[in-house]
Amino acid sequence: MRRSRPVLSQLACTLVFRRALWLTAFGLSLWIWGCSGSQNETLPFAQSAASSGLVLNIHTTTEHAIKASSHAAAAPIHSVARELSFQIGETNAPDVVKPSPFPISGSSGQVLECTIGNIPPGLKKRVEYWAKDASANVVDNGVFFLDFLPGQLTSNDLNLRGGGGGSSRPSSILYVTEFQGRRLVQVNTGTGAMTPIFSSFPSGVSPHSVYVESGGDFIVTEFGTSGNLVRIKPDGTRSVICSRITNARGVTTDGAGNYVVAAGQTLVSITPAGVMSLIYSFMSGEGTPLAVTRLASGNYLVTEQAFPSRDAVSEITPTGARTVLVDYSSMGLGPGVIPTGVAPQSDGTLIVGEGGLKTLSRVTPGILPVRTVLFDLSTTMPGEVLANPADPAGGVVVTTRNDDRLLWVSSTGNQSAVLATFPTGASPLGIGRLP
Repeated sequence: MRRSRPVLSQLACTLVFRRALWLTAFGLSLWIWGCSGSQNETLPFAQSAASSGLVLNIHTTTEHAIKASSHAAAAPIHSVARELSFQIGETNAPDVVKPSPFPISGSSGQVLECTIGNIPPGLKKRVEYWAKDASANVVDNGVFFLDFLPGQLTSNDLNLRGGGGGSSRPSSILYVTEFQGRRLVQVNTGTGAMTPIFSSFPSGVSPHSVYVESGGDFIVTEFGTSGNLVRIKPDGTRSVICSRITNARGVTTDGAGNYVVAAGQTLVSITPAGVMSLIYSFMSGEGTPLAVTRLASGNYLVTEQAFPSRDAVSEITPTGARTVLVDYSSMGLGPGVIPTGVAPQSDGTLIVGEGGLKTLSRVTPGILPVRTVLFDLSTTMPGEVLANPADPAGGVVVTTRNDDRLLWVSSTGNQSAVLATFPTGASPLGIGRLP
């Protein structure tokens, strides 16, 4: 929505940030407000006046309070954040504005005010923020887009009101495998805290994927030439369900107590007693199965790395009928896309982690699939992708393997947050949660 304002005597707009902190056990939350030039008049950020500047308030509060509030809210800031950095405009643009970082103090009730000025006018300017911890690690970041037009209200592509636009960062317990760190860990996505569950995997194998049973046991594939399917109990006890599985990767359930595993060039079913049966054998030219997700229909969604000709996402029935949903070669991509994970969405689209491209994309399946890059991971390869249960609009959680993070990405792709940072070189890969 836009309203007319008197034309400014200068083209440069001013962006004002006000920061207030109240400490709670739930972490910091980024709140965005807009202040007009009229006394006592307050507007949401999406309706702020360029002629008077914008105000950014940072509060600590629960996510429940954010969703229930009538104020505009963006993604929560991690509780360990100690510094905020901003960039307005594209990185290589000659008019990019990148002020010095703003420290975030831990003092209760402190109110500070700072100003970013001399912002050149322009449409849909990229505004990105980063929150860093005391060791300068990025623990949160987000992107939104604003119009800076003299004499008019700014507009915003992102719905910043609580609960809208897929802006709900998940707060839950997830379980992640570290492929190089060779651990299974519990991650509290609200605090970023990690609790090791198991770290004594045999020599020659690495934990690849994890499925969490309703009783709390972890079903883990151990990747290697002499890999296994194992059960790990919450107390750290490990037992082998099925041994000598070459290159075991993705794992899920068939809904009847058995496990479905991407094993080498096959998709197999394994009973709790270790009896294996073939569901599908991938032929040369079809692909190597990587991630496996069970659909509500009972069929399996499988990502396939080119072997050797094309990368794909397919749907396979329990009886072994395979249908290609996404053929990357039909879009002129691959081999080399390497779809590492997939999360089906309620609208029928798929959010796919593309390891070779270092992207998350939303893909509409079909003979001629439609692909839109949702989020550019830049220099890091995605691992598995998990639908975000706290985000009804379809946000996802993804492991990033080169920079060792667990990342949340909103359904629109213009917000993200680092949920956890793993030890350097851990290479987080598989993600699971209690059903």
